[in-house]
Amino acid sequence: MSRVKGGTIHKSRRKKIMDLAKGFWGGRSRLYRSARHTVEKGLAYAYRDRKVKKREFRSLWIQRINAACRVESINYSRFMAGLRKLGISLDRKILADLALNQPEAFRELTEKAKQSVSRPCVLPILRLHRSRPRIGCEQRKPAPFQFFFLMIFQPNPDKSTPY
Repeated sequence: MSRVKGGTIHKSRRKKIMDLAKGFWGGRSRLYRSARHTVEKGLAYAYRDRKVKKREFRSLWIQRINAACRVESINYSRFMAGLRKLGISLDRKILADLALNQPEAFRELTEKAKQSVSRPCVLPILRLHRSRPRIGCEQRKPAPFQFFFLMIFQPNPDKSTPY
């Protein structure tokens, strides 16, 4: 029985790896073992980072929209809630582009969002914890220091006392 060397397949498989390793430094571009390890790691990183890139761009768009919204005195979450209520379905990429390149159009959107989202109290209420109603139990009472903050920041209806 004759010996099978697999010459062309062997050569093409190695050549494929060495072609992918072009431009790497030192033995990583010349030695097959090092090149194969580096290429495999590089392909794994490329696959992972294609997903990360999408996350990072979404985060960048949200930051840009938030910054532009705060200039118009509305925060990001209220702005997005207002757009959702109005049925305006622009994605974050388009909104960030509008905020950057067409501030007048973005200002109109923020005005519409402000009108659709009405805020019950102008002054902020500081809550230190969220109390959820529990089934079969009465609601958890807020801590005494929470009453203090509520007293300071909520408008007084009778206006006879300063607190």
